[in-house]
Amino acid sequence: MKCAMVIGTAIVLTLVMPSTLVGWGSEGHQIVASLAQTRLTENAQRGIRSLIGDASLASVSNWADEVRPERDETYSWHFVNIPENASGFSDERDCFCAQQRTQGLGD
Repeated sequence: MKCAMVIGTAIVLTLVMPSTLVGWGSEGHQIVASLAQTRLTENAQRGIRSLIGDASLASVSNWADEVRPERDETYSWHFVNIPENASGFSDERDCFCAQQRTQGLGD
């Protein structure tokens, strides 16, 4: 009975929690960046080092979230919109300029 109550409470909280609270958050970005850094090829590591020096990917993983409020032009740098049925990434299809807003986002 107690287990069913805990599960029921968890389901209700998940359904009523605002979607902004279940995003990656800064810690999630850092975890993903740390994992990604361990999987980089030697060539990719050199390329990243040329961009961010000796900093780790985790240490810069929240940059886009941090600068977006002050720099509107960075809005579209933060994500891409890849259709669910797409076989892969397409720069022309999946990215858009800061002037082309996705309705309801970033306004």
